[in-house]
Amino acid sequence: TIDLGDVNANNYKPTSKNEEQANHKLRNLQLLDNILGQVNDKIVEAVKSHPDSLVVTVGGDHSVGTPTLHALNTCYKDLKVIWVDAHPDFINPDQSYYPNYHGYPVSHVTGLAKSIPGFDWLVNRIPFENIVFIAIRDIDPDELINLRKLNIKCFTMDHVTHLGIGEVMDQAISYLDP
Repeated sequence: TIDLGDVNANNYKPTSKNEEQANHKLRNLQLLDNILGQVNDKIVEAVKSHPDSLVVTVGGDHSVGTPTLHALNTCYKDLKVIWVDAHPDFINPDQSYYPNYHGYPVSHVTGLAKSIPGFDWLVNRIPFENIVFIAIRDIDPDELINLRKLNIKCFTMDHVTHLGIGEVMDQAISYLDP
């Protein structure tokens, strides 16, 4: 095990006065942009310095998903993602009034959430077809609309219960790597 340390959110302050971020309906964008950018850089450093290791990130909320996915997508071309969670974190800020960033990580890293200002470090988008959601049980109406519209593969908890996790994983892997 190689621990590259923490990114201490208590030490970060907004680095610039981005008025667009400050006035956006999503809370704390100036702070999150800086912190999540640092997490992204730390993960890229970890992968490059230990390419044969498994990367594990632990965060306080779902916002850590954005830099984790982005950094891995930066290091591994054509990254495939299996997102196992009760929530798809696929809210589109143009369709929702939800004010907390932790509902947006997957939509942000795929480019669905284009209207979130800042995050200049977020340049490598993951194609929608490279993501499968597993164990979804709580989904916002706009998330459901976008998942259907974009034809993103989703397995709900009902699928897991009826098919079993082994079959769901087999189908997810077959979908991502036919």
